[in-house]
This record gives sequence, structure tokens and C-alpha cells, in this order.
Amino acid sequence: MTNYMSSQTLMQINEEKYGYVRDGVPVTRLKPNGETELVRAKVMDFAHVDNNEFIAVRELWIKGPIHKRRADVVCFVNGLPLIFIELKNHDQDIQNAYTDNYRDYLDTIPHLFHHNAMIMLSNGMERLVGIVRSK
Repeated sequence: MTNYMSSQTLMQINEEKYGYVRDGVPVTRLKPNGETELVRAKVMDFAHVDNNEFIAVRELWIKGPIHKRRADVVCFVNGLPLIFIELKNHDQDIQNAYTDNYRDYLDTIPHLFHHNAMIMLSNGMERLVGIVRSK
């Protein structure tokens, strides 16, 4: 689930990864008789939520090709970074979280958003919630 073509946009990669999360990852399984079959390996159990592992990581350092960035909160489900949260002080304009941080992260650590399902920006008084293609 980590391969992508350099010609793909972030949105295309994100949509592809969403399909894998929703429907499973296509894998070839070797049957006992020697034949192979294409099956889907589920990465999440939607029917039994307790079978999944949830973790939220505060101040996570992520290394990009050139830069390292520190995300305020990244929430993982079964090891996949699905939720990104950028927090600002209450006296900061919420737009700063978008223009100063989120847009920079898209440029410097775009792989953090390959599996992303939700982005939340907040200053404790206001919040913006969206997805990768939100503006």
C-alpha cells in the first residue's frame, strides 16, 4: 500500500488508498492445489470495531525527502495515519493553521496524507474540518 507513481497527484493517491482501506488490498493467494487467486486483504474491520487498533500521537516528527516536520496530532487506525490535526493558540487566526502549516506539510511531507481520511484545523475557538482536497 505504499507504492505510487510519481505522475499521480496527492488526491489520486489518496483516493486509491481510500479504496484499499474500504475494500481491502488486492493480493495473490496461493491455494493448496498450486493455483493462485486474487483476494482482498482487509486492513480494517468495519463490522467489529474493537478488532482495530487506534492510537493518537502528539507532536509526531515526519521526515520528507528534504525536510522534517512536526505534526501536532496524527491519529492512526491499524498503523495508517487517517486523521491529521493542526492546533493553534486560541489567539491565532484559524487561517494560519491552513496557510502556515497545512499547506507547508502538503509540500514537504505529502506522504503523510496518502491514507488521510480527515483533516482538522483548530485554535480552540474555531475549527475547520475537511479532506485532502478541501480548500
